[in-house]
Amino acid sequence: MLSFLSKVKTFNLSVKEDELKDENDKVLFRLIPEALSGIEETARLFKRTAGIEEETVGSVLINVLKGKQDLVSFMDRLNVKAKSLKEETLEVEAELQRKKGERDLLNELHIQVEKAVDKALNDNDLELEEYFSQKEKLKVLQEHEYDLKTKIDAFLGNLKEGNIKSGDKDSWLLMAGVPGFQRELETLSRDLDLNLNELGSLLEAIALYSFYDYKINRLENAGIKEKVLVAIKGNKTKSLRNYEAKKRNKEEYIKSTGREYLQINSPFELSVPESFLSESLDRKSEELKDKVLKSLFFAGSSGFRA
Repeated sequence: MLSFLSKVKTFNLSVKEDELKDENDKVLFRLIPEALSGIEETARLFKRTAGIEEETVGSVLINVLKGKQDLVSFMDRLNVKAKSLKEETLEVEAELQRKKGERDLLNELHIQVEKAVDKALNDNDLELEEYFSQKEKLKVLQEHEYDLKTKIDAFLGNLKEGNIKSGDKDSWLLMAGVPGFQRELETLSRDLDLNLNELGSLLEAIALYSFYDYKINRLENAGIKEKVLVAIKGNKTKSLRNYEAKKRNKEEYIKSTGREYLQINSPFELSVPESFLSESLDRKSEELKDKVLKSLFFAGSSGFRA
């Protein structure tokens, strides 16, 4: 169509206006080029409109060009739609900004938590080291505990059953096995960097308590030979009071220091619990662990703000 209009216009230009005599022909001579230009422009618009990929928009523009649809009302609707899309776009952008703010806050919290944990770990390095050291000691101690308990049970049994008999204190302690206990406990204390000497002193006190009880019974139930010896050495009553005082002293010492290692029942029955050595260290380890955990997860929380 555009090619045909171009040819018509070319033909029209070959005719001169001054050659026309009739007034109507002169008017048509001026109007026809204008009309052809309008038609040509419309044809071009149709061609451009046909190239629009959006089917709805292309259809509307063609109808406008054909005069079947009002361009103003279409533009109004288009403006309303554009405004709606703009508002939706702004809402989406606002939501994206909010999400970005939340993400930035979470990142900041993550950084602060890491710093707080690092600080808490640094602050508790020594306590953590001590805790793991105690757990290692506990493991080794438990390996020796059963054997040592068996020996002390036998030691208490021998004293209770009267299997040890000697009038000399040092011999009594040796027969009871106290020096051997003390050497073993000293070695264990040195190897584990623990103080088990108190247990050695406790076992010595138990042996001496039994020794003084033995001496009292010997005096109270002395035969002729023993009575002669007592008479030679001095006053029997004085000797009894001396041994009774020493026995009471050992009993008080055992009751005041022995409960960490022994079970003491009335009137004065001694027994060895299963975990008589490891229980105390295990309890201290748990207390230290609780202290470290509280420091890490509670005190550390003051290092950052939500």
